Amino acid sequence: MFSKSITTFISVDFEYLLCQAWISQTELGEKLRSCKDEVCFQSDLLSKVVNQRILERDCLEQGWVLTGFPYTVTDFKYLDCLDTPPNRVVFLECDINVCKERLMHRTTNIHTGSTINVLENEEFVAGKLLATHPKDRKAVINAE
Repeated sequence: MFSKSITTFISVDFEYLLCQAWISQTELGEKLRSCKDEVCFQSDLLSKVVNQRILERDCLEQGWVLTGFPYTVTDFKYLDCLDTPPNRVVFLECDINVCKERLMHRTTNIHTGSTINVLENEEFVAGKLLATHPKDRKAVINAE
């Protein structure tokens, strides 16, 4: 009799990690805050944020899947030099216009933090307090 084993990887969301590191009262948090808006260009600091998380016990034992990072080739080089670098990289390609359209119609429920596309889910919008996340504003989307 064979037993099936299902591997469950730890989901590591870079944006969440970065926010947590930013507000933490650690040396890394202080360095991130001192960079202000330039932090997104400092691959060494960004990779340290990832490295701290993937060296935690659950990631070491179960493996991990990172989303939202790297942004640039330099980021990728730093990621490849981590203590436990990724052994696979998957790039998902999507038409830039499709991405822009989805972001410009995405809103956030101000009470729950959940996001919803108002064009695709009109029935869920009624009676809810929704707002556009600052990163989903047209000027920011076009700049990125």
